[in-house]
Amino acid sequence: MSYGIYRNCEGYSDPTAGAAMSNILRKERSQRRKAIRRKNRRLRKEAADKLTQDVAETTKEACDNDG
Repeated sequence: MSYGIYRNCEGYSDPTAGAAMSNILRKERSQRRKAIRRKNRRLRKEAADKLTQDVAETTKEACDNDG
């Protein structure tokens, strides 16, 4: 990990601040990814529930029409 890109107000390299910023940015990215995964998981579950409901309704209609 390169901390040389972080510089203080005088223009000198500041590896301590660089390390701190890297950790903060890593945690923020991780939180964003987790939020996206939770949203996608919820959407997949809703889609699966809807599909299951549609299949059950179609099956019931088919059985009612046969009798």
